[in-house]
Parts: sequence; C-alpha cells; structure tokens
Amino acid sequence: MLRIHLFGYLRLFFDDRALTFVALPRALPLWAYLLLNRGQPVAREALAFTLWPDSTEAQARGSLRRHLYDLRRALPEAPADAPWLLVTPQHVQWNPRAPYWLDVAVFEQLGGNAARLAEAIDLYAGPLLPALDEPWLWFERERLHGQYLNLLRQSIAQHCQRGALDAALVDVQRGLADDPLREDFVRERIALQHALGDRSGALQTYRRFAHDLKAELGVPPMAETQDLARLVLQDVPASEVLGDPAAAPPAPRPGNATAPVRSLIGRDETVDEIMRILLAASPPAARLLTLTGPGGVGKTRLAQEVAWRLAQQPAGPYPDGVFAVALAAVQDPALVLATISSTVGAHGSGSALSNLIDHLRYKQMLLVLDNFEHVLLAAGEINALLHAAPGLRLLVTSQAALNLYGEHAFDVASLALPDARRSVRLPLAELAAVPSVALFCEGARAAAPRFELTEDNAADVILLCARLEGMPLAIELAAARSKLFTPAEIVQQLDNTLDALRSRAADVPERHRSLRAAVAWSYGLLDDREKQLFARLALLPGGFTAESVAAILLDGDDGHALEALERLLDKNIVRLSAVKAGPQPRFFVLAVLRAFAEELLAGDDALEALCLRRARYFAGLAGQARAGLAGKEQGAWLDRLAAEENNLRASLAWSLRAGADDEAVGLGVELILGALTEYWVRRARLPEGLAWHQQALALRERLPLGVQSRLLQRTCWYETLQGSYDTARRYGDLAIELARADGSRELLSTGLQMAGLVAGHQGDYDRAGGYFRETIAGSAAGQGEVSHNLAVAYNNLSIVLKHQGSTSRRSPCTARHWPFGAPRTTSCGWHRPCVSWAT
Repeated sequence: MLRIHLFGYLRLFFDDRALTFVALPRALPLWAYLLLNRGQPVAREALAFTLWPDSTEAQARGSLRRHLYDLRRALPEAPADAPWLLVTPQHVQWNPRAPYWLDVAVFEQLGGNAARLAEAIDLYAGPLLPALDEPWLWFERERLHGQYLNLLRQSIAQHCQRGALDAALVDVQRGLADDPLREDFVRERIALQHALGDRSGALQTYRRFAHDLKAELGVPPMAETQDLARLVLQDVPASEVLGDPAAAPPAPRPGNATAPVRSLIGRDETVDEIMRILLAASPPAARLLTLTGPGGVGKTRLAQEVAWRLAQQPAGPYPDGVFAVALAAVQDPALVLATISSTVGAHGSGSALSNLIDHLRYKQMLLVLDNFEHVLLAAGEINALLHAAPGLRLLVTSQAALNLYGEHAFDVASLALPDARRSVRLPLAELAAVPSVALFCEGARAAAPRFELTEDNAADVILLCARLEGMPLAIELAAARSKLFTPAEIVQQLDNTLDALRSRAADVPERHRSLRAAVAWSYGLLDDREKQLFARLALLPGGFTAESVAAILLDGDDGHALEALERLLDKNIVRLSAVKAGPQPRFFVLAVLRAFAEELLAGDDALEALCLRRARYFAGLAGQARAGLAGKEQGAWLDRLAAEENNLRASLAWSLRAGADDEAVGLGVELILGALTEYWVRRARLPEGLAWHQQALALRERLPLGVQSRLLQRTCWYETLQGSYDTARRYGDLAIELARADGSRELLSTGLQMAGLVAGHQGDYDRAGGYFRETIAGSAAGQGEVSHNLAVAYNNLSIVLKHQGSTSRRSPCTARHWPFGAPRTTSCGWHRPCVSWAT
C-alpha cells in the first residue's frame, strides 16, 4: 500500500516504510495534478499546457513525456495488474484501482460524515503542498483550506451542544493558529473563555486582537466583536454570552431552496444519480453539473428537488447555503452575474464578477442556475467564478451544455412509457406505477378528484402517454383537462397538440403554460440556419441520418449535415435514436417539436422542391433495397426499410396525392415497385400495401404502359394473397392487355403467369393451362430470352395437368419448388406467390 500525504508537505510511506521522492523538479506538480484529478483521464494536451504554459506545443509534449517517465521511476514498483499510471497516446490518469491511500481523498470523504469530523480535522496537517507555487494549485489549496475551517466550525458547534467547552476551545485555537486574524474564531474564543470562568483571559484576547488588527490592517474589530467584549467587561452571565446551544433554536439555514409543492414522480433514481455526482468523494464531486434536455422534459423540477434535498441534509455539504437563481426572465447575458449577486447578497463597489468572487471565495455553496440556455454567452464569466471560488458548486439547467472544461453534462430523459407489447395485459396497479401513467393519474386527480385508472380508460391513457412521448410538461397539461374530458376525448384533441394543451395556473412560468410556448422558447434559441433546418426536418417524420439530411435538405455534403445535426443535438432540438439500421447514427425530433416544425415548413418557399428531392432519394433507396432483398443482406435491408417506414409513407402520400405532377407520381410508383411490394408482404402489411397500390392505380393513366402493367400485376398478386380472386382476375386481365399493347414479351410473360395463378386458385384449370402454354410459346418465340419464366411456366403447367388428371403428360420441369416457380423472382423483379393454390 502506498500512503500519500499532501497536506503540509509531501510524505510517502510504502508498506509502512518512509520513502523519499527524488525526481525532476516538475515531476511533483505533474503527480499532484494527476492525484487531484484522479477521477477521470486527463488529456495530454491539457496537462502539457497547464504545467508548461510558456513552452511551445512540441516542447510541452516532450517535457510531459520525460516527466512521466521520471515519475514512474521515482515511485515504488506497482503490482503488475494495477500500475500507478494509466497512460494512452491521448490521456493520462492516476489509476483509481491501484493500492494507494491519499489523505486528501480521505479528508473529503470523512468531512461529509458528521460523526467523524475529528478524524477529518486531524488529517489536515497544513495547506496543500505549500512549497509548490502553481497557479492551478491555488484554487485546490484554498478550497481544501476553506473546507477545513468549515469542519472546525461544525466541530465547535457539536462540542458546545454536548457541553464540552474545553474541546470546543481546542478547535478554536486550531483555527486561530491557522489565521490569527480570523474574527469569527476570535469571538468564539472570547465567549468560550468567559464561559469557562477565564474572564480576564477573554478580555486579554480581545485587547490583543484589537491591537494586532490595528497594526496589520488599520481597522478596528467588527461591531459584534466589540459588543461581545462589552458584555464580558460587564460580567454578564456566561449563558447570555455563549447562549445555550442545546436549547437555542437552530440557526436558519442560508439559501433560498424551497420545498416542492408536488411530489416528483418516476425520478427517484435520477435524483439519486444527480446527488451522487454532486457529493461523490472518489472520483471528486462535479463542480459544474448541467442538466440538459428539450423544453418540458422536467429539468427545472429535477433541479428544485435536488436543491431542496441537499439543503435539508444535517451538517450538509454546503454550509453556506443552496441558492436557486432563476434566469428565464434575464434576456441579456451581461446581467447574469448581477442576478446571481442579488440572489446570494453579494454587494460591493467593484464589478459584478469581483463582488461575487469576494463574496464566494471561501464559501462552500451550491448555486442552481435555472434556464441558462438563452444566456450561454455568460459561460465565460461562470468559468472565471468557478476558478476563483474553489468551494462553489453549480447545478445548471439548460437545453444546451455550457461547454466548459470539467463540465458534467447529464441528459434528462422523458418519463418511462408502458411496454407497448405488455401494457394492455398488465394489472392496473402495475400499470399505474409506470412513471408516465403515474404522472398523468396524479394530474388528473388534481383536476378531477374522482378520476380513477380503470379497465375502460387504461388503453386511452397508455395511448395518450405514448403520443406525448413521456414528456412531463405535455402529460401534466393533458391531465389538467381531465376536469372536462375523458382520456379518450383528450387523445382525440391531440391532433392539435400545441394549442390543445394549455394551463391556467397562475404560478406556472409563461413558457410552460402551453406546449406551443415551450416549443417556441426552444426555437428562439436557434440561429437562422438552424431554424431553417429544424423546420425542414419535419419532412422526415421517421427520423434521419446525416446522409438523408444532406441529400434531401442540404447541399449533399454529409460532413456538413452531421455538423449541423450535432449542433441541434447539443441544443436538444434533435435526439439520438435507439433504432440502428446501418452504420450511421440516427436522429429524430420529438413529436411536440415536429408539430411546430410542420407549421413553419408550410411557409417554406422551397417546400415543393424539397418534397421532390425526398421522393427521388427514397426512390433511389428502394432501387438499392430491391437487389438487397434478394441476397444475403435481406435482413439488414428489411431493418433499413423498417427504420424509414414513416418517411416512406410521407413520400408516398406526397407523390400520389391528387394534384401531383407526372414526375412525382412516377417516383411514387417507382418506390412501390422497387422494394415496398416485397417489404409489405414480408412484414405482413398486406392491407397497407394493397391500399398504396390502389392509390397508385387511381393515377395510372399518367404512367407509361409498361409501368401500368407492372403495377397491375403487383396489385393482382396482393389481391390473390388476400383471397380476392375475382378482383385479382380483373387486374390480371388488364395487365395482360397493357403488356400486349406495350409489346414487351417479358411483361406479357409475367402477366400471363399471374393470370394463370389466379385462374388456378379459382379452379379454372383450362384457363390457367392456356395462360401457361402461351407463356411457354412466347418464350420459345423469344429464343430463350425469358427462360427464367419458362421454368416457372413448365412447373405451373405440370400442376394444371395433374389437376386435370393428365399425369402422364406432366411437363418437364427444372424447378424443385412446389407448387410454383424455381426462382425467387422473375426477370422483372416480381416475387413469386408464397402459397399454393394446388391441393
């Protein structure tokens, strides 16, 4: 075990033997930096420029390499499976799993335990490595020193409450030994000396302090110190000077954290995780934790809950208070520090930053900065404040991270939804415990006290929560309508979600009084190019990749598209999708944001051109999928089409609308014939596929004869698969007629085959045999051009002859598939039926 002491001066012990640290002059600062940042890897670049700021990049990197080597040499041999240092080409880290003990880590850990304050205080042997004059070390040294003095104050209060005034006086003497002019400790010493019967000693302490203060700073003691000395001089009873700590009411806690009005539902694990990050001893607690997420996801409510719980902890980690600073109404980033100053009571004649630094420099405080997303330009001043006040911690809520070094970004997710596959079968008690459902039920009971989750309304509540994607604000606004409407009626109103969901509560911020207001707030944070892209993303309701965004919405540059999407991701306008269909990351826009984007898109002058580009893109994708569905990558292409399903529907709806031009109609039919006919069959979506085929057929007069024939053949196939043989026969006959007019032997061959299949299903074997014989004759006339179909025709004709009792005349067949067709597809790409009409 390697024991490392950094307080006072460096002391090392290895297996209880004292060690001398002999290394290059800068090896100790390097080691100290790694020890104090032991919780995470440190970038080599940051480490090099922190320790060698005046060197060139090459010189700094070279110095880092030499000193890392020398540091390894200076340390004792580590176990083979747990080296002291974890070094990669990009990062360096002190190994948290190595067998070591560090006084700083133990001091911070024990300091959070009120029962072990004495142990923590004893560990503080003096300032942190006082011999090192490193600018980056000043902040840590001051932070730990401030924490030490805070522990002394807590210990003094504990001793006084137990009546152990002698022990309290010892802790006071420790504080004064560290800083003889620390006036709060001087007052404690005067009061304790008087309480212990040493009135003359108390007066002597006051006179010596007044003299030293005059000599050092030229100022008299504070008024409260003079008043205390006056009481001692008048020999006022000690109980009045010191007070009765056991009987006195506890001093009010500093800070303005308030108790939440409503319970926080479905977030217990999230709250615990946030508090763990803020209070962790190893790795060190985060000094800047930013809760990110889209508007309405519950960032503010989470921060309020965490602030209140931390403020209520006995001997809490923030003895100087937990302060919440509301920034929603602050429009100018230059006013952020002034708002913080007003909240924490920092006053002075200097700038807002200097006043805050003077006020917070030695304090252990948590600031909750709510709604920072629109004042991100103030992030630089927040960074300066963090560096100057080592005891300060920040919990920030923002739709975008501050992007400061050392920031911990915590993405706040929507509330969990019921499992769509199991929810309808869940017992009501189990369903009511699902966070999104529980939030709706609580809000509904607040609006309508008699509301209950029942078997009759459970399905509608599940649908409502799913439609609102678990967004807490949307669910609460929907639940508030339960006073007038049932869940089923609220679901019907969600077609106009942005305006349907409103709140009349007077204490709700304006940006949260409707979904429209919440989304408009988020939209206002974007620059002009981001606003345009956000609106156009409504064209891709099924999600998107950088490739599809580049091809449809931008200039075709995937790199530029990915960069633009990353900016929107940082601002929580788009989200990363859990759906993976290909190597590229996939993004999506939440439904409530997409509804707003659709309104904006309606006014885009380029809308028609963008829709045409979308149709071309997905028609091209279908062409690639057509080949993929016939090969070994069939599964991957089925997943790809499934991921794009809603985009494909949107493209088809635009292409096959009543007013579409010929190119649009052609692209829609190309999309259907390219891959979707096969996809809908394999995904058991026959009714949907048939509906799209019929919608395309309504516009068939605008298509070339050959395309019309192919479309009719596919539709004939769909009707056959669904057992609608009479309808299928009409489509098949028309397909043959158009193929004859087009003059394509290939189209005629597949059309005759399809018509023969329908006739076979109907039991009309004479008609079926005629179609198959004509196919064979046509193939012979074409000198084998359509031999693919020839094999299918021979196979099918043999089945016809069998049913007619002519088994001796069964035709030769190269196929082994029963009942129809050797190949999976014909030369035109039509897929064979997957069921037999033969028995």
